[in-house]
Amino acid sequence: LYLSYMQRTLFPSQTIATRHMVPPEIAALIFRFYCFVIRFVYASDFDRNGLVYWLGCEHGTRQREWRNPCLSGYVHCSASSIMYDSEEIHSVVGRECVRFVTKPTFHAWIGVRFTDVAVIPTHYSLKHYRTWETECLRNWRLEAKHDAEEQWHVLMTHRNDRALDGRGDTHTWRIPRKNNPAQRAFTMFRIYQTGLNSNRHLYLACSGLEIYGVVLEPRMDRQWSTHYKLYCG
Repeated sequence: LYLSYMQRTLFPSQTIATRHMVPPEIAALIFRFYCFVIRFVYASDFDRNGLVYWLGCEHGTRQREWRNPCLSGYVHCSASSIMYDSEEIHSVVGRECVRFVTKPTFHAWIGVRFTDVAVIPTHYSLKHYRTWETECLRNWRLEAKHDAEEQWHVLMTHRNDRALDGRGDTHTWRIPRKNNPAQRAFTMFRIYQTGLNSNRHLYLACSGLEIYGVVLEPRMDRQWSTHYKLYCG
């Protein structure tokens, strides 16, 4: 029953067929018993309240010893391509402003996959790279999905968005609840460029990505946590 409830809650597209229905009040108690609900609340751009920062602190256990979560295995970063003179892909979830940029191709993208948590997103932040004042994102989509899904869900669409406007510039966007009405939790996010940047080029330049929202994490001292991990990927 627990597994069925968890799968319906986190990943409704993979619901387990069962003859039993769990009453909402019982399901809520089960959920609270086996999972922590952790809220990452936005305060300022690239503060210490985001999910990426928390993962870099070993799930919040080492607040003063932050390490890039991609290098620790908590986040997997990818991109459509990388320029020969760009920093490495893990820079996308780094704290420093560096030069990370894709090759100038149509539909360039960068993405992250959280390896052991799922998040119901409420806000996301981006940071422009350090090389030029130009080449800022203008037209893109924020997309998300769960590991087992093929289709990406569009959470936000930006058209001629001028929020990023200079070397190392940052901005945070609130994700409208109506764009995720079922309040689904996702493990994968990507920035998918849909048009020209501020310099009318196709480079996708980005030096930082942060996600805020509600994270569902298993209580590791419980027997069922291993089963939860199975469905979290």
